[in-house]
Amino acid sequence: MTTHETVRKMTDKQRGSLVAAMAGAIPADFSFDEAQAIEGAKGPFVAEIRAVFTKRRQVQANAVPADDEWFNLKVDNDVDPMTVVVSAGYNAKGWKSLGPKFTGKKTYRAKLVRLGYVRNLAEARNKAAEMGYRLVEGQARESFKAKFPKPDGKGLILFGGSEWQDPHGLACVAYLDDFEDVWDSHFNSSGHDFRDYWRWLVVGK
Repeated sequence: MTTHETVRKMTDKQRGSLVAAMAGAIPADFSFDEAQAIEGAKGPFVAEIRAVFTKRRQVQANAVPADDEWFNLKVDNDVDPMTVVVSAGYNAKGWKSLGPKFTGKKTYRAKLVRLGYVRNLAEARNKAAEMGYRLVEGQARESFKAKFPKPDGKGLILFGGSEWQDPHGLACVAYLDDFEDVWDSHFNSSGHDFRDYWRWLVVGK
């Protein structure tokens, strides 16, 4: 599944609305001299306004995408799979990568979806496949965390395209959870229930 999307340009109506909003922010008691000072130094004043819009754009760019919203995500699958274990705060001793093995630096066109309640990882993969998706591998967890550093408070995000085995012999998948307004990297048993309100990172098949 290939998705081609273009960024829609701002409409004249939207531009007019923004200009009106900025005009409404001018204090009613602004004096002649204060206005004259700005008119005499429009360059720096415009630069300050531009900086506000730039900052706003950066904040929006770093916000976790809404469900079913496509976005680009760079993933380095050439890193040792054990770094996914270590980055979650575990000692890699006793852990094992179950694959499948992915290689190469990729830029995925990905999105977050809710699969509903599923009993285990196999069922989640099948359900995603029926929808035309593939679950993204766990190596993408830290890439996602770096691209979208602030959680949105909407719950877990699972990366079910690959698995690891913990020291107790349980197969696990990587996930992110928000804890006290920061992301927390963890693993969830592949054989346990997955809640209907959890999100999965997917790409087109």
